[in-house]
Amino acid sequence: ASSVKNRFPFSPFSESSLFAFSFLQESHILFLMTRYLFLHELLSQWRKGLLICCGMMVAFSVALLFAWMVTDGRDGLLGAFLTILLSGLFFVYSISQTFSCLRTKQGRISFFMLPASLRAKFGVRILLHTLGAGLAILLSFTVAERLLVLLLTFFDFEVVSPWGALVESFESFFRLPRVEGHINALGVISQVSTVANFLFVCSANLLGSVCFRKHSFVQTQCILFLLFTGFVFLMGVYVGLHPQTRLVTDDVVVAFSSFFIFLELLATVACLWGCWRWFGRLQVIPRSH
Repeated sequence: ASSVKNRFPFSPFSESSLFAFSFLQESHILFLMTRYLFLHELLSQWRKGLLICCGMMVAFSVALLFAWMVTDGRDGLLGAFLTILLSGLFFVYSISQTFSCLRTKQGRISFFMLPASLRAKFGVRILLHTLGAGLAILLSFTVAERLLVLLLTFFDFEVVSPWGALVESFESFFRLPRVEGHINALGVISQVSTVANFLFVCSANLLGSVCFRKHSFVQTQCILFLLFTGFVFLMGVYVGLHPQTRLVTDDVVVAFSSFFIFLELLATVACLWGCWRWFGRLQVIPRSH
């Protein structure tokens, strides 16, 4: 607002009007930078994205064909389960490759030379590897499922589409669990724990994509496995030192689950903050050199 006022020292507009004008101007500039970055990323990575989509289509086709062979085409639950498993795996892998362009010196030079702020670059890369990955997974599964159904129908085989089982699974997950007309606290805790666990895994892989130069996905999963093993060991030691906690009741399960959810959400925020801080300190030539 001060820059606008300096350019127009005798402007009749108030401070609020100048602030609104400055905000709109900065928002327009941010929109232009974001649009340019999106187009640049799409044009520079369309071949890689097409290969990944083809790979996901093959994986979904093999999984659905395996489920059809096991169930003789009478049930879509196994196909829905394998679809959810592969989708989660592909999504997490995509997040672990968010900042793969920064692993080489030439990649860092090209990335930092883009005409945009660090926040815009950071946000665009995350949106591209989250929303873009979700759309690619949905498109790949839809094409693979339709092609498989048409092929099996052409040869007069009985086949049940997994779409119905998928929709039913998501509806049952997001539906509030009730027991005798009352909301079940253990069911709600289980749903929230699943969401918190997924958010933590995604944020940890996002941090790993910035920290690790090579094999970020594998290294991040190894660290997560070690953290989970250490947490289970500490919980076992705590239960061993406090025998009264061995009496498993609903209140004890809810208390421990709530504490675990709080830790996961706290770790998620810490991973996102650490990812931004690490991203802001990146240089073309690392400090170790």
